Amino acid sequence: MFDAYAFERVSDKRIVLDVAREIGIPTPRQVVLCSRDDVEAVTTSRVPGSALIVKPSRSVAPPDGSGVVRANPRAVRVGTPDELSELVASTPEAAFPLLVQEEIPGVGAGVFILMDRHNVLAAFAHRRVREKPPSGGVSVCRETGRLAPDLLEMSRALLEQLGWRGAAMVEYRVDERDGRPVLMEVNGRFWGSLQLAIDAGVDFPALLLDRVEGRPLPPLPPQPRNVRLRWLWGEVDHVWARARWPPVGRSGLAEGLAAAVDVLTPSRRDRTEVLRLGDPGPFLRETGTRLAGGVRRLTRRADARSLR
Repeated sequence: MFDAYAFERVSDKRIVLDVAREIGIPTPRQVVLCSRDDVEAVTTSRVPGSALIVKPSRSVAPPDGSGVVRANPRAVRVGTPDELSELVASTPEAAFPLLVQEEIPGVGAGVFILMDRHNVLAAFAHRRVREKPPSGGVSVCRETGRLAPDLLEMSRALLEQLGWRGAAMVEYRVDERDGRPVLMEVNGRFWGSLQLAIDAGVDFPALLLDRVEGRPLPPLPPQPRNVRLRWLWGEVDHVWARARWPPVGRSGLAEGLAAAVDVLTPSRRDRTEVLRLGDPGPFLRETGTRLAGGVRRLTRRADARSLR
């Protein structure tokens, strides 16, 4: 089922957004920076809004002379022209082109799809409840969402136009100003919130394996289970980020307390992503790694103060 050309296209956000615009799917307004010299092209008249999101077109840089593939920087939110200029100036040349997009206020939503040419073999929707950073990023708490027919059709049409076969996640942000789903990107691989779909009864890895090996697909549940999945250490990061970088007009203490209340309010639908009673090893390893990293940071700070 693997198609290298389709994978290259799906992995490039610039190509994905260009194709989406051609077939009428809403996308963020953006300016493409092909080099550091292009930063002057970003003006409020072309990309309006009080804040901008800057992200590389691809998640990894092309191999360098030694054949090494390096991860590109993650998406960053900037609020002033000076912040944008500083960010662009410090970005490695290999990370270009950069996409400078308007910020879309709202919540994240994703459509998970298993495609085979023109056919959707399985589909599932999720809604992001909390993210890190809170303005938009990795989901740390997400729940089963309603699979709206128009959203599914947009996602199917986009993947078909890109020639995609296999599993993918089509990511949107639902604009709180008008309720429109705005396309963000396509993950042409298994995604971070995959466990949510599995817990809800749609096991994409098993379905993909059945398809590749020519077995008939098992019947899917008529309605996925209503599940809310939580990444516990990710939620700690979410609370810390809201307390440290509160929105304009909010104190860090008030925002941190509000975030803590959100995180500590349980639901009967809750499941934990990493901590599983039948297999606690991954959570213990993650916890050990986090604590060791915290100790190293404290040690470096103490050493730095002692040298002053």
